[in-house]
Amino acid sequence: MPTSPIIITGASSGMGKAAALQLAQLGHPLVLLLHDGQKGRDAHAEIVQRSGNRAVELEHADLASQADIGAAAARILERHKRLAGFIANAGAHFSERTLSPDGLEMTLAINHLAPFLLTNLLHDALKAHGAARIVLTASSLQFPFDFADYNRDRAYDGYRVYGQTKLANVQFTFAPARRLEGITVNCLAPGLVRTDIYRRTRGAPASSHTRYWRRSWPHPKKPAKNSSASPPILPRRKHAASISSITNRAAPSPPPMTKPPRNSSGR
Repeated sequence: MPTSPIIITGASSGMGKAAALQLAQLGHPLVLLLHDGQKGRDAHAEIVQRSGNRAVELEHADLASQADIGAAAARILERHKRLAGFIANAGAHFSERTLSPDGLEMTLAINHLAPFLLTNLLHDALKAHGAARIVLTASSLQFPFDFADYNRDRAYDGYRVYGQTKLANVQFTFAPARRLEGITVNCLAPGLVRTDIYRRTRGAPASSHTRYWRRSWPHPKKPAKNSSASPPILPRRKHAASISSITNRAAPSPPPMTKPPRNSSGR
């Protein structure tokens, strides 16, 4: 039976919660790293109750705050010297420019800088495991990163900013996959999934037309009928995954995708 836990963010709902439940049902110890609130506590209680797995811990952190992330990582490392994995699933999309407690654009802070920081803070414990895995939830919606205006001080387009952070996730995946020994690093594009990623969004992604089509998107608990969903534990590979599939060789960075029609969106 596994003894080293897997850290997972974004497990209070959607894909993260579904993944956490499946992993808990398989007997894996988990640490759910969630924002402090009743929703996270309820998700934790439900996962423990439904899985019967008492080795599911709840840890709190505001993933927009680097101080909060650092404090949470320190608490986790006090309890666990070895970690079996880190699943960076938490993500956010904002219609209007919002700043984090550190003065950073919020989408960038949560979607990219949080998993980047956590990967570095948890690195030693992941390496100590000897066969740990890191998985980042990216997206097929990607736009070139604007380094000249990374904090979006000039114009703000939430749709494009989200796509930039998802490309940053993919680019970041390739770097540690090449550099980290003993740690397998992958990213994935889940496609259109019925989650609440756009709960803070107004405009096209939250329009009534999109809400209508959203009903046909697969629920996180159920794979799409035409999908070839991987099991919760992916086969181990030496290199990072491409954005579309798991491969056994390093893939070049994918080109940015053009903006899809206004009635669709990607996670």
